[in-house]
Formats: sequence, structure tokens, C-alpha cells
Amino acid sequence: MRADVGTANRSFQTEWPNLEHEPRPPAGTLKLSACQTSTSNWNLDASLDEVGRAGIEGVSLYRPKLVSIEPRRVVERVRCRGQFVSSIGWLGGFVEQGAGEIASAVYDALDSLPLAAMLGCRTLNVSLGGCRGFTPRHARRIATDAIRRIAWHAHEFGVRLALDAACPIAEAKRPLAESPHRLYEMCADIDAPNVHMLLRTSQFRRVSSFRHFLAEFETGDGGPSSISVRLDHGDRISDHAIAGIYECLLGADFCGAVEVETSRNGEGVPRSESRKLERWRRIYDAVIGQKRETSRHVE
Repeated sequence: MRADVGTANRSFQTEWPNLEHEPRPPAGTLKLSACQTSTSNWNLDASLDEVGRAGIEGVSLYRPKLVSIEPRRVVERVRCRGQFVSSIGWLGGFVEQGAGEIASAVYDALDSLPLAAMLGCRTLNVSLGGCRGFTPRHARRIATDAIRRIAWHAHEFGVRLALDAACPIAEAKRPLAESPHRLYEMCADIDAPNVHMLLRTSQFRRVSSFRHFLAEFETGDGGPSSISVRLDHGDRISDHAIAGIYECLLGADFCGAVEVETSRNGEGVPRSESRKLERWRRIYDAVIGQKRETSRHVE
């Protein structure tokens, strides 16, 4: 049953369940997840095995590649490896589609909700894309209305929407949200309890800027527990900066999965990508180990 968007907008504060009171991991619980991004074919089993060998427990699944796999089998393949799904991605881009395809983009997102629930996945990553031929104001209105419609149904599955400002198609066009602060404003405009930001660390020039934004956001509604984080620097970032990002999140009591973005150039994970995952995991282990050692000394 589809909910009327106008009714949904009026009901956010009165009829929606208070998702903030759902059980959460303890503050400072930080896990790693490998994000799959690809337009080429890849084998789900090989990909999950490579991620597991890198010592990473979570995976962000690429929605278009799940269409040809029976949902029950996706669940079996993930669970038999003891892994978890942090998010399902590559949805949205509503304004990038032609006007007649906006409804199709919304349907794809709605169609992903049952699978997310089956996987125990609480997050759909929704790409905002660019303005295409529309004015920025009109483009944001189109995206806002679409996201509100999806959010209304998503709350029934216990799923949140993480708005992603980045989209490959939007790189050559005007983005809907050109900065993390603008992304925050769009979330506020949508005003749904299960809509939050997906922050890409590449949006910040320095680790100090990332730390400052987290501190600024912490004073507002939700705090760091209501954001998603994507590590998308690739090899263009030092070990020291990677450690700094982890320390920022731990210092802000972030709880949840931090997704490392990788690419797919064929079956499974290319060897270079596997090394990248191992690098992020190695630094993660060092930071977590240091934090535990510090906690023991304090006690």
C-alpha cells in the first residue's frame, strides 16, 4: 500500500515510530565494511570471500548486481560466512533520470526494502546525483519528494536512508548537495526520522576539517550515531590520516560500520583492492588496540 506523500509529511512527528530509541551498539563501537562499486560483472561468493580474507566483517552490497540473485540465496551466502551487510547501495539519482523514469528509480528503492530487512541491513544508500537540466531549487524539490516517499515505507522495515551527495553521473554536472553542510540542510528539509547523511571522507581536505564537522554536528539533532561514513580516498591518503579518521570517529562516540570504498574490475576483488582493504584493516587494528590499551591504563 502506497502512502500519500502529503499525509506522510504531516505525520513525521506524530505517527512515525521513534527510531532513536531502538537498540544501538555501544558508543564507540566501530566496525569496517567493504563497499562494492562496479558496473562490471562480479561473483558474489568470490567477493565475500576476499573481503573475509582481508579481515573485514561487513559488506555494502551493490544493488544492481543483486537483481539476478534470489534474495534467499543472498542471505544464505552472507550468513554462512558470519558477515553482516552494512548497507545496500547504488539507488536514487532521481534527477539524473528522465522525468518518466523518476517513478522507476523510486520503485527500485522500495523494491530493495524487503531484501534489506531479510539481511538485517538497516541502511539504504541513496545517491542524490546532479541537477541535470533543472534549476537547483526544482531539482532538490524532486529529490526531496522522492526521498520522503521512500522514507515513509522504509520505516515499516526498520530501514534508514543515507543520503549520498556523490554520484558518478553528477561529477560533470551541478551536484544537488555541493558540501556536507548542504547535505545536512537537505536532511533537515526532508525532516524524516529515518533519513540521515552519508559522509565521504574525501569531502574534507584535512582530518581536522572532518573532526570539526563531527563536533559541530554533535551539537545538533542525532549526533554522530545518525550518520554513515564512507572512506573513499583510495591510495591518496597517508596511514597517519587514516588513523586520524578512525580516532575522530571513536572520539565522537560513533557507532556502526565505516565503509571502505573499493572498485570492481572483474570477478571478485582485484589484488590491488584486496591490499587496500588489508591496509585499512591493519591501521584500524592498531588504532583500536591503542584505544584499549589507553582504557586499561585509565582504569
